[in-house]
Amino acid sequence: MTTTRCGSGDEHVERTDDTVAAVQPDLVVIQVYTTSARRLYELADTYRARGVFVALGGLRVTSPPDEAAAHADAIFLGSGEDT
Repeated sequence: MTTTRCGSGDEHVERTDDTVAAVQPDLVVIQVYTTSARRLYELADTYRARGVFVALGGLRVTSPPDEAAAHADAIFLGSGEDT
């Protein structure tokens, strides 16, 4: 997971631990790319096991929606600008 902070013209990008064990959000939305689908599905499954509502979107989700649906509570099909 990469976080980006922007302010005063400065940009800071850092690699963080993507297990985010201490975080318990109400909702997680993940944009899935083919190159990272396996890892993102694992991350989605981890959140769902903790009772977090997970929504997935992106081109990978649109192409094989049944595959993505197995890892999410909701999926978004098509371009993000249209859904």
